[in-house]
Amino acid sequence: MIAECDGKEIALRAKNAVLIAAGGFEWNDDLRNSFLASETPYACSLSTNDGTALQITMALGADLINMSECWGQLTFKEKAEEQKRDRVPANIVFERYFPRQIIVNQKGRRFMNESCSYDASYLTFAPFETYGQNEKTNLPAWQIFDRKFVDDIGFNTSFFVGKMDKRGVPPYFVEADTLEDLADKIGVDKEGLMNEVVKWNKYCADGADLDFHRGEDYMNQMFNRMHDMSLPFEKNLGPIDHGPYYAVEVATNTLGTCGGPKINNCAQIMHVSGRPIKNLYVCGNFTGFGGPGRGYAGAGGTIGSGQVFGYVAANHILATKDNQESDEIISSASVSEPAVNEREDYHLEKDEYLGSSDHGIGGKLTLGALC
Repeated sequence: MIAECDGKEIALRAKNAVLIAAGGFEWNDDLRNSFLASETPYACSLSTNDGTALQITMALGADLINMSECWGQLTFKEKAEEQKRDRVPANIVFERYFPRQIIVNQKGRRFMNESCSYDASYLTFAPFETYGQNEKTNLPAWQIFDRKFVDDIGFNTSFFVGKMDKRGVPPYFVEADTLEDLADKIGVDKEGLMNEVVKWNKYCADGADLDFHRGEDYMNQMFNRMHDMSLPFEKNLGPIDHGPYYAVEVATNTLGTCGGPKINNCAQIMHVSGRPIKNLYVCGNFTGFGGPGRGYAGAGGTIGSGQVFGYVAANHILATKDNQESDEIISSASVSEPAVNEREDYHLEKDEYLGSSDHGIGGKLTLGALC
């Protein structure tokens, strides 16, 4: 392995095995666009999570799993664009857990429980229209606030969203005196937005969100207390009825990708043939273990698995370091180009059989001419 130390390149040779601990591929546009099921252009993670480790293992024939999944979040799009250019983590929309706000699509309609768990929130942006231009149903999307939200709740996450202007909101927020004018400014269906806010305000007065059940579970109520821990656990509803009104475009954001090389219970990478690659171990978000799988049980779901599989790998390396010649696993070195003096040219006629070898990348290799 070639590494850098004090500005100089150094070559490292592993005596027994290699353990790769790395993040995902969320900062690699090509990999993200190729694999993720839902459009996720921004990342709230270190920009070094660029898929380098994934590409190394793919070149060795690693089997892959969970590649379409990530731990999603929502972000204020305009600020996220700036943060992406600066190669810093994108902001996270914590304000969606609070009362007096909703998220709508271009038709002015809600399409989610705004306060759902963050790993589920981004999934609501995946649907497509089945007529017309076949565009995403819920993109672009806008979060709608009123003045009472700004005055009574506010934005306690300025670290993410940037400095407030004299209005008490970030400068990229759109403002209008009426909801009709706000709809015109952001290009949302005016009648749809008006009807949705009327319905939302009625739900708030009745104490129940009949469409998406916002505020009915513990997580919704818990995150509502982020801006004020003295609040009781209660539904995070609240009408939107005090102008002026505000809107900000929201988009999908990821904290990390779930997919990567499939591993066995020894933290070894599995080859596409179904057998482990010899002497190569992995841990971290770039493995296909996930949190586990596509879900996220809670805090520590990624760090915990990274630590555990690092420990498992180290123990397996120590236990097998004196028995590295087993025919049961594949050497990652076997995928390298053969030396020139090991190559021979053969001319085969149609249907002529040359022979077979037990040293192919995936096991037994048979050579012959089909046409």
